[in-house]
Amino acid sequence: MNLRPLCLALLTCLIAPSNAHPGDPAITAQVWLPSPEDHAPSAQRLAPLLNRYQTDLYSLLHVHDIEWGPARAAALEAFYLAWQERLQAMDFDQLALEDRIDWTLWRDELRNQRRLLAFQQKRLQEVNALLPNLDALLQLAEARRALQQADGQRSGEILDATRAAIEDVRQSLKQPTPEISTTTPAQAQRAVRILNTTLASMREWHAHQDGFDPAFSYWTRKPFEAYVDATEALIKDIQRTLAHTEDPEVIVGDPIAQVKSPAGVTQSLRDAGADAIVVPAHVAPDDLPDFFAMSSRTVPEPKQLTYSALPSSSPRHGLTTCVA
Repeated sequence: MNLRPLCLALLTCLIAPSNAHPGDPAITAQVWLPSPEDHAPSAQRLAPLLNRYQTDLYSLLHVHDIEWGPARAAALEAFYLAWQERLQAMDFDQLALEDRIDWTLWRDELRNQRRLLAFQQKRLQEVNALLPNLDALLQLAEARRALQQADGQRSGEILDATRAAIEDVRQSLKQPTPEISTTTPAQAQRAVRILNTTLASMREWHAHQDGFDPAFSYWTRKPFEAYVDATEALIKDIQRTLAHTEDPEVIVGDPIAQVKSPAGVTQSLRDAGADAIVVPAHVAPDDLPDFFAMSSRTVPEPKQLTYSALPSSSPRHGLTTCVA
């Protein structure tokens, strides 16, 4: 077989000039770049500060995650105050329009957050008589979040003292003191929520070191179990004697489909460690007296004028108002 023609053909292909090269317009890709004006740095001064504020706030709440903890409250107060001072140091007249809007809204936000902190502390003090040894428990929980190892013997003593204090409160519920006898159902429910959230934090506190530190387990295991049992019993006593909410909570309305709070409230209760559920119920106005005769219920705010006219025989002691 004569291979010469085939070899010549291959050689011709290899040495022939290519019709395509990098400079050929036919194969050059079109590249689009934005104009310098499109990606110029923003002239807003407050936008990056707001981003930093939100990031730092998220981190602070992640680290100080013990609800009602004094260290959390102090950290938030210092944080909001520092940013207030930063805003006040700015020359408002030199800001552009968008920055002035951000400045004004941010100022109001910081004011409201500080007021809310003070309001929460006031609400905590209102039910302090139902929260035995709360400060000591919160300090233990916050110390764990600060990566401090707990002293087993001292922790066991605090748990024993808390259990004894809880038993004293349970006895006072049978013969209420003036301070406890004036507790409203709403305040009692608040106390239950604080007890539940604190109990959940203490479970995490104990699980963190139990079994890892033999001395800690030796000093705290039995006192902790006694504290848990006493706290759960106290919660039931408060629900029965002060809050009147032993039965599942029901939100009633007419109509009821627009009410979105049951799912959120239920989730909050579960997050707080409570075995509870909130369900909506469609109840017409004419049926309210019979419905309330069964037990206490929660009524969305638009119903307030309706249930205010209920007969005195209705169980108003358990009536709670919420905003749907």
